[in-house]
Amino acid sequence: PPAHSLLQYAPYAGDQGTYGTCMAWATAYSAASMIFAQTHGITDREKITKAAFSPTYLFQNIVTTNDNCQSGANPGKAIEAMLMLGVPFLRTVPYTCGKNWTNAADTEAKLYRALDVHLVFGTDKDPKDDSFKIETTKKALLENTPVIVGFDLPKSFFRVKGDLWNPDPSEATGGWQHGKHAMTVIGYDDRKEGGAFLLMNSWGRGWGNDGFVWVRYKDYNYFCMLAIQLFANPSSPVPEFIKDAPPSKPMPTPQPTPAPNAAFTLKGSVEFKTNT
Repeated sequence: PPAHSLLQYAPYAGDQGTYGTCMAWATAYSAASMIFAQTHGITDREKITKAAFSPTYLFQNIVTTNDNCQSGANPGKAIEAMLMLGVPFLRTVPYTCGKNWTNAADTEAKLYRALDVHLVFGTDKDPKDDSFKIETTKKALLENTPVIVGFDLPKSFFRVKGDLWNPDPSEATGGWQHGKHAMTVIGYDDRKEGGAFLLMNSWGRGWGNDGFVWVRYKDYNYFCMLAIQLFANPSSPVPEFIKDAPPSKPMPTPQPTPAPNAAFTLKGSVEFKTNT
């Protein structure tokens, strides 16, 4: 189809603040929350945001440096942790820098492990192939899974104010604080600016268009280095704190005592014969 979107399953855009936790936000808060909502048919954004998953838990389980959460995290380790450890809700492990949670959080995390992952494309693909990255990303979105992506970005991306990113042709990629940056692709539209992907960022709702931005296919092809598809566990439980209260049961209507069944007797006979 010419367009497809998973926006109805997305939480409100979060804000990673001054920490280098973008991979955890793209994987746990954005992608994992979306596949959970999609699996259980939850489209109320308030409920989805209330049941969003914790980037802190994922980040602190994969970080290898002690630099106040500044150095970022390896995407391979993030995906491995989603498969092996899972992730608890953000309300269970609030966002901060530092590991601070109980065993109950580890138990909850195991209930929300990813079922599987798929490398949509990696850095070994020829960047001159304009169709490969675009078509494989579309395919993943059409399977109703958001796509975790790694970008090598110029500074103009930080200054986005509207719903579309317009890169400065004179800018080189990388070389600044957020040069290597993870986000989540949640939709595409062939009719938007000649074709564009919709991305969910983790720089708050004041950035872009309520935290989201459209990126043209040609810019996606040039700046995107890595794409990973995350699959939900269909047996993950829906927590009580987002369930609707069951409707109150009406008072039963009095029924007359039924007449007793008439007694009856079964009769018959049985005979065995050889088949000759």
